[in-house]
Amino acid sequence: MRPLHAAEAKAGLRVLYAGKDDSTNVLDPGLLRRGHILKHHHPGLIDMFHGPGLNHCVVRFIGLEEEPVSTVLGFDHRGDGSYIGLLVPTETEWADALRSGWWG
Repeated sequence: MRPLHAAEAKAGLRVLYAGKDDSTNVLDPGLLRRGHILKHHHPGLIDMFHGPGLNHCVVRFIGLEEEPVSTVLGFDHRGDGSYIGLLVPTETEWADALRSGWWG
């Protein structure tokens, strides 16, 4: 697994969340009650970009597609082009991530 770089970021690319578990932008009470929040290594697909260039990357996280974490919250890249909080998985890492959490 390695950090996502702006030069390779495109809609449909598979990524994993690299941050800490976070319920901040999950608003559905049913999801929260079941502990269905954004988790470390949560799989998702890049959906779109906002702002100049590829600055603000929005990811649709599996199981959280309709939540603000997947529709509003985004990830910005640093000056060197690396995105904070997003990793590019290998095929095996992607398959493992799909099976590993509440979404699997």
